Amino acid sequence: MASCLISLRTLCCIVTVQHAANMAVLYRNQANLEGCTIYLTLYPDNDCAKSIIQAKMKSVVYWKDKLYVDNATRAAHRMLEWSGISVTFVPARLLF
Repeated sequence: MASCLISLRTLCCIVTVQHAANMAVLYRNQANLEGCTIYLTLYPDNDCAKSIIQAKMKSVVYWKDKLYVDNATRAAHRMLEWSGISVTFVPARLLF
C-alpha cells in the first residue's frame, strides 16, 4: 500500500518510488519545510506521515478520498492529529 507513486528519471535509468512525501522531504535540497503545506494525491500512509511530522510541516492537502482502512493509515491519522498538522481533503473536481 503506497500513498502515491512517482517516477524519478536519472541519466538513462528510471527509478520508481512508492512514497512521494518521503521523497519530497528527502530531496528538498536543504530547504526548510517548517510551516509548509504538502499536496498529495492520496492520504499519507504511516511512513509519509512520519516524514511530514519530522519536517514540521503545517498542513497536508490531498485530493483523492481513497483512504485505506488499515492500521498504518489509522496510525498516520492519529500521528498527524496529535502533531497539530491540519489535513484537508479537496475533491479533484475543484482542483482542475
